[in-house]
Amino acid sequence: MPLQISLQQNTSLVSQSWPPGKHRKGISKPQYFNPFAKKATRKSTEEPKNHSMNIENVKFLHHKCAMKARLCWSLWNQGYPFASIIDHKPNGDDYTLTLDLDEVCLIDPSQGSVLFEGKKPVTETELAIFLVDLLRLQKLNIHGQFKLAVIDENYGFSRMKYMGKRLVLVPILEDIFLLQDQMTDFLAIARTAAKITLPSKARSFAACNSIESILQRIGGLRIRKDKSTTGHANMIINLNDTPITTYLQIGKGIHAITANPNGYMMFSQPITRDFQNFISIPLTLDPFPDGQHVNPWIERFLCWQEIPKIWKNGVKNEGIRDTIGTLAAELRFAENACYEYRIEDHNLDTGTATLRIERRDGDGNAHDLWEAAVRNREMNVALNTDPSVFNWKQEDEWVLERIHDKDPFLLTVRALRGKAKLSDKGYLKTASVPQRALMIRKEKLIRKGITCGSYEGIFHNHSHQLPTENWRLSKRSTIMAVQGPPGTGKTWTACQVINDILEENPYARILVSAKEHLALDHLTNRIRDSLDSSFDVVRICNTESDTLREIDERALPKKIAERMLNDLAIPKKTMKEVGQLATWVEELAIRSASVVCTTTLDKTMESLQQSGISFDFAIIEEAGKSYPSELIGPLSISRQSLLIGDHLQLPPFELSSISKTIADCFQIGIASWPERDSRDTVERLLVEQSVPFRERNEFSSTQSIKQVEKWLQPFQSIHMKTTGDTLRHQWRMFSTLSNAIGEIFYDKPFEHKKVNTISENQLPGIFGEYQNRLLMVDAHSGSEGKHNKSFSNKHEAKIAASNLLKLHKSGAEAIIITPYKGQVAEIKSLLPDEHHSKVRTVDGFQGKEADFIILSLVRNNKRTGSARRWGFFRDPRRI
Repeated sequence: MPLQISLQQNTSLVSQSWPPGKHRKGISKPQYFNPFAKKATRKSTEEPKNHSMNIENVKFLHHKCAMKARLCWSLWNQGYPFASIIDHKPNGDDYTLTLDLDEVCLIDPSQGSVLFEGKKPVTETELAIFLVDLLRLQKLNIHGQFKLAVIDENYGFSRMKYMGKRLVLVPILEDIFLLQDQMTDFLAIARTAAKITLPSKARSFAACNSIESILQRIGGLRIRKDKSTTGHANMIINLNDTPITTYLQIGKGIHAITANPNGYMMFSQPITRDFQNFISIPLTLDPFPDGQHVNPWIERFLCWQEIPKIWKNGVKNEGIRDTIGTLAAELRFAENACYEYRIEDHNLDTGTATLRIERRDGDGNAHDLWEAAVRNREMNVALNTDPSVFNWKQEDEWVLERIHDKDPFLLTVRALRGKAKLSDKGYLKTASVPQRALMIRKEKLIRKGITCGSYEGIFHNHSHQLPTENWRLSKRSTIMAVQGPPGTGKTWTACQVINDILEENPYARILVSAKEHLALDHLTNRIRDSLDSSFDVVRICNTESDTLREIDERALPKKIAERMLNDLAIPKKTMKEVGQLATWVEELAIRSASVVCTTTLDKTMESLQQSGISFDFAIIEEAGKSYPSELIGPLSISRQSLLIGDHLQLPPFELSSISKTIADCFQIGIASWPERDSRDTVERLLVEQSVPFRERNEFSSTQSIKQVEKWLQPFQSIHMKTTGDTLRHQWRMFSTLSNAIGEIFYDKPFEHKKVNTISENQLPGIFGEYQNRLLMVDAHSGSEGKHNKSFSNKHEAKIAASNLLKLHKSGAEAIIITPYKGQVAEIKSLLPDEHHSKVRTVDGFQGKEADFIILSLVRNNKRTGSARRWGFFRDPRRI
């Protein structure tokens, strides 16, 4: 049963309750303790100065409790020795923290005594590791009081299994009640931990004036370098490095230590290193130590060196490997867009060069490159000798000049800076700063996210079921998924869940995210309208087009910060930096708002993850068309997460092409593993998580490829694994269409809730003419053609454009959608400019709505006996 800590709990050692003056009988369950219990040395007549607990005082205390709960969870999430917070919330005047602790031994660091029977001591190794972690915490300048607990820890790897113990910190709330804000006394905690582990040395530890000196006096520590080396050594740990570096010093020789996720310690050749401000721990070299001396060190090295842990409780976590694999596939797909070039002609006078190019994967030519550049409005390319698509400088940039009709592999480019030099052969890549920044951010988010406890827990099924009373979903756990078919109220559901959370705990903090800005803007405004005005909702925007989007200004960080600072009489001019809002103003808004909204790949997401800021709940919209790299940011910094999407609608962009690169990633990783230059590549990291080095040549990646490919659609996997909910009420579609879609794609008809306010004979345009909400027009005299390598149909385009104009003339909101970009261009050519925005591709309009939709299918494929007869609609999710 999880341990609960609350403001009004008592133990047999104390009788004080909270608020002062309200006394309750002692709680019978021995594992509960009173976080506000006075220390034994304090006189019983001593009381807090403030006896008047009015509503504002209670709110203040509850706010501080919530902040401490989030701090402790965040530190646990980053691998520090803290008990995991399952939940926290107010209950009247009380406030309760629920911790993931079973059969614990709580220790009072101020007294060094065990509060309950059944003490479970730790080994010398486990104590030393805990003390190093205390030194890490000391550098964070943490405030507050904590107790100690001893918990079971499985330090099992593939070849060595060891069930041991771990010392962790448990938050108490006494300091909040007493309005104390003192630095945490980690030395006192270290002395207590040392005394209960080695009681015979208690007097020696009491004389220590630093945690480092306690580490020097532990003794009994062993480690293995190889099967022959014995004697004495020192472990050197440099906490100033990021990641933390560790070394083994044997005499004058120094060897760097690197942990392997499969349970190995790897030692470098002797190196020269000048150490300053380091930790030195004396130990003995043992060729054949048992697991208690080795496994805990390896587990901590992985954490300190920011290497993902793939073993938990003796079970291998394939999900971490799969996540790395999806990143490798995305990066490989991007790298395949690089072209090798060879100069055919270079005219220094005109500053132009004609190149013969060949795409790395053979799937494209100069015409494809030109079309993509025009579509994305990025006509600059980079030319240099670096094979990586991401490595280029500003001086490498050229602009596309023209393509050659007679030779699709010839391309002419023009220099941007006078008589630019150019190598005879090299590599050409699109010079897109936003795309490069996006991929770099994806890699950073995944490399950090896979080391977080919250993300690891998704794959271990270690998900606590919380009470579902007054909870509108069927379950409440660490990770939840809701499938929302079209028109079933995904946005409304998200808003209601947020209201439910803040009604239960007004001090909770919620992160709301989506893949695209427009979807998040719409959701942000809906949230702002549905919430009580006492809750601040902040929308963080970090794109060039921020000012062009329509956001409720009440949700802008500037407005929230101004409102807060006005109360403090701080001049607005102090909130400005050169031409932009000061960074600290945005941070103030983020840290104070109840709901923070930002896209999944915004630079703010990276900052939140790196800074250790955490949230109680995350809601991620559009999850069904997101890759793991587009979900891991919110998932890695939130205690609970709700994914909302629909895996039966459009999948992640370029899913099919990216899936094809997975096998290449494994092959590249295996082949380059022995090479020192490939040590930090994603492909190397992928194979390290998959197979030990000695077994790499016998490794078959077939099954791993299938698992990585499956995880490219994480929403679908999570929804199936957790038996997620599906929204069944249809609010948008009329009954005929609703029933058809429900029966064909979702097993059964929806529960129809839409009320038709206009009868069929009153509908505008062609719908009113035929008095029907669903019409199919047979454009039999049309024929398909090609428009810039895409399909089009002139006759069908005329019908679609004509009906759009009639509907708009009647005041109706109408959109034309079509599968093919060629047809989009064809229809736009028949419309005035002001209506061009009303013509979209099926993929581009996914997730949006309009009163009337005109679907131009373009072609009727005559192929039979093959899936190719369906063309664009071979994937039923497009329908």
